[in-house]
Amino acid sequence: MLAIAAAALLAAGVLLSEMTLTYIALGVAILGLVIVIARLIRHRRLRRPVAEAFVEEASEESEESRQESSVSDAADEEPADETETVVVLAGRRRFHRKDCELTSGRSGEEVTLVEAREEGFTPCSTCKPGSGVLQGQHAG
Repeated sequence: MLAIAAAALLAAGVLLSEMTLTYIALGVAILGLVIVIARLIRHRRLRRPVAEAFVEEASEESEESRQESSVSDAADEEPADETETVVVLAGRRRFHRKDCELTSGRSGEEVTLVEAREEGFTPCSTCKPGSGVLQGQHAG
């Protein structure tokens, strides 16, 4: 609204050759800019606490899921055959059963389950290697 008023005052000042109207138009335009900037700053300040609370909540949930994951990984490790051979793909951080559908048509390196875990690989969520399920059967 202030922008329209400033434009109208500027047009009137130019058409009527009245410098006073031109200066008033400039003042109104500056006032509008100050109001826009003030609202932007206020909006960011109001939004920041909500964003920080969201980040804290997400990090707490992530920590809980990591703890649950480590408990389930430990449970998965107990019945697994330590000599079970799994497949790891170059550039990936998961290990798979030899018959996993996600590795079909791809060449990978065969390592033991223990080696894969020691290297920091995690089990595929599709074929669930190391879960104690027999080689030809998928868990799930």
